[in-house]
Amino acid sequence: MLLLPDKRIWRYQLTLIVGLVTTFSTLFLIFWLPPIIRDYGGTSTIGESTFQEDVGMARTNDLVFDFLPTAISALFFIISLLVLGELLFLWVPSLTDLSGKKGEGKMVWLRKHGVIPERIFSYKNSNAQIFIHRKRSSLKGLLMKEFTMEVHLSKNIQEIKQISDFASIERIVQTPTHNILIKTVILKYLPLQFIQIKTILASIVKTL
Repeated sequence: MLLLPDKRIWRYQLTLIVGLVTTFSTLFLIFWLPPIIRDYGGTSTIGESTFQEDVGMARTNDLVFDFLPTAISALFFIISLLVLGELLFLWVPSLTDLSGKKGEGKMVWLRKHGVIPERIFSYKNSNAQIFIHRKRSSLKGLLMKEFTMEVHLSKNIQEIKQISDFASIERIVQTPTHNILIKTVILKYLPLQFIQIKTILASIVKTL
């Protein structure tokens, strides 16, 4: 599998769209329903009863129709924002079949930015570790059309330029222990790019 099938890409996109539409619809209802509920409660009639009963029930109705919509709206608002943030920045479909052999690659939750963990694809061999996650710095990334591939190489590997040229790496970030090769990958070409990286890493292992 060198290219991701169009049917699978559309399934990912459709899942994202359905989730976003549902979340935005929920946010709309949160702001639209409470006034309707309050109006309904305010216009409802109690019927013929004593004056004291009318006043007591009216006050009770006012408290119920004022508190419940506010509390429920606040709860759904917080939940909707969390779901929206996950859909836009953190959610990634399963990419475990990229590695070919079962168990070599896996989906993991890592805390890479801030305190919120991110679901990413992780692959590790003796010389490198590959991470694939959503590209959050572009609109195509938010729409899950672009991904970021990071190749973490230990400092003892000297063939950085060879790997960078072969894989068309965009930039290299140096840390005290690793060189991190970063590139943007279109969703459709993720399998091909991953195989290319694995091939060059395998050739390095033979020459070490």
